[in-house]
Amino acid sequence: ADTAARYLVRRLLATLELASREYPSDPVVWYELGEARYHEGAYSGVTDQESWDAFNRAVVLDSAFVPPYRHLLELTLLLRGPGEAQSVAERYIARTDSGVYRDAARVTHALLDPAQTGGAGAALAALTPEGLFQVWYDLKWWTDSAEASTRVARAWTEATGSNAATLALALALAYRGHLRAAYAMMDAR
Repeated sequence: ADTAARYLVRRLLATLELASREYPSDPVVWYELGEARYHEGAYSGVTDQESWDAFNRAVVLDSAFVPPYRHLLELTLLLRGPGEAQSVAERYIARTDSGVYRDAARVTHALLDPAQTGGAGAALAALTPEGLFQVWYDLKWWTDSAEASTRVARAWTEATGSNAATLALALALAYRGHLRAAYAMMDAR
């Protein structure tokens, strides 16, 4: 079964790579390639940079095509830092009409700005659980000294008490070196 799954992932990636060569100006093809690279590529040696390249290409081809911005924001923060991620967030906010995603991107944008980080508490409190998840997802691999993703995961856990939020908080704590606290959270569950 595992070899069958790997075969299917390799086949999916090969098909989308071919589509990107056959239709190089189609943003949907580049977005789908980015999605496949992002979600399945690690099992085939695809890098975060290669995923970023596909999402970025989709946005370059059609800046009004909104779906690529979700992962592009997260990957830009990981690969290029908060300054460039803020720019992606601004472009995304200007183009999306989705309330939850737009609100989450606004909070992510604020948390990326050291001058606004302190005032983000009220914005966090106003987010829905889905919005809190989206902000945590955007920030989860960012290793800032303020530990923004830990703050967001804590707010999400306090708001919902859900297993997903608790796991996100434990992951955020562990990723930032707070192993005892992460272990204690998971041990309690």
